[in-house]
Amino acid sequence: MKNSNITKWVSALSILAIGAGCGGGDEGAHNPPADAGIDAPLDAVAVTPDAGDGGSCGTTTELMANGGFEEGNATWTTSGRVITNMGQDGYPARAGTFKAYFGGFGYGNTGTLSQKAALPAEACKATLSYWVRVLSDEPDSAGEADTLTVQLRDANGAVLETLSKLSNRTLSGSYIQKTVDLTPYKGKTVEVRFVGIEDRQTPTSFFVDDVSLSYTH
Repeated sequence: MKNSNITKWVSALSILAIGAGCGGGDEGAHNPPADAGIDAPLDAVAVTPDAGDGGSCGTTTELMANGGFEEGNATWTTSGRVITNMGQDGYPARAGTFKAYFGGFGYGNTGTLSQKAALPAEACKATLSYWVRVLSDEPDSAGEADTLTVQLRDANGAVLETLSKLSNRTLSGSYIQKTVDLTPYKGKTVEVRFVGIEDRQTPTSFFVDDVSLSYTH
């Protein structure tokens, strides 16, 4: 009699165990196989941070000093009459009072403006930006008679890359922004140099303002 009761209890427990294996009565909620990929502990899952999520690389640091020229020639190396204000030449800056002004003479001349900066090796991204305006009296037939070239040089002054070239053919009635990615040069000391060249004919005026060299980290 006892053996019969034991057999009944064992059978009942077996049925309950089978039911529990199918989700404990939740229809269709079967346990997944062990290799389904969701039974690993959470701390075993590797998560790669997104550089654009505001965590890492969420801080921007400015490297260019006196980029708006409001302190005159301070921090800049210049040749020729380059940094001016509206009271001197009658042309407005994009913001503030001062700007860099290349050309505008109508005779052969060259003006330069440069500044060095060290791009940290740990930078996520490095960006050069500046605002420029171009006015000219040169006729269309003159071709590229007057130019403003933006160069990137190394610490010794050797040209690494010509970043931009504007001319009397690239007119702009107002200031427009130019942006260049300098990330490939991180870990190096570089020099940003503007070179304005005007021929011996009619004048072309190149205005530059709000120069920025920044990096994210």
